[in-house]
Amino acid sequence: MPDRKFNFGCGSNHISGWENYDREVDISLRLPFPSECTKAIFAEHVVEHLTHQQAWNFFEECYRLLSRNGNVRITVPSVPQLVNNYVQAYGDFVASHKWGEPTLKGSVWAIIFKHEHKSAWSEELLHAMLTAVGFQDATSYRPKESKNPEMQYLEGHGKRVGDLINNVESICVEAKK
Repeated sequence: MPDRKFNFGCGSNHISGWENYDREVDISLRLPFPSECTKAIFAEHVVEHLTHQQAWNFFEECYRLLSRNGNVRITVPSVPQLVNNYVQAYGDFVASHKWGEPTLKGSVWAIIFKHEHKSAWSEELLHAMLTAVGFQDATSYRPKESKNPEMQYLEGHGKRVGDLINNVESICVEAKK
């Protein structure tokens, strides 16, 4: 099994021991790597910047790049996660950045329509898409959590927005090739 690990859409979250790619690799296109060249792929708060069709293609590319038994971890803002875990501090956060009103309605509007998002996500949709393209054992986690030690503590979004905000909005799904 290859030792390479890819972190796509990393922004400032450069993970030691991982190949960290941001805008220099366009994940909406065929990825510039050979098939079965990596054992792990991580993409945090980047898939929502793709259309659902582009995300599907990205998941197919992840499947192509992963070696047998390789793992993918996708972290996205989830509309149902936000609705189910909404607290006023989240609304205040949204309003403080002038993304929307300090309400649940304003927060949901912001997560769908602001930040150059092109798609909205739920845990169920992410599970369904990963499974449909061929991944097995899709499992949901909270940010930083995983049964696989190599996939724990990868998320950096909480460093920018705070753990409370990150936990209110984010879901993580891991799956195996």
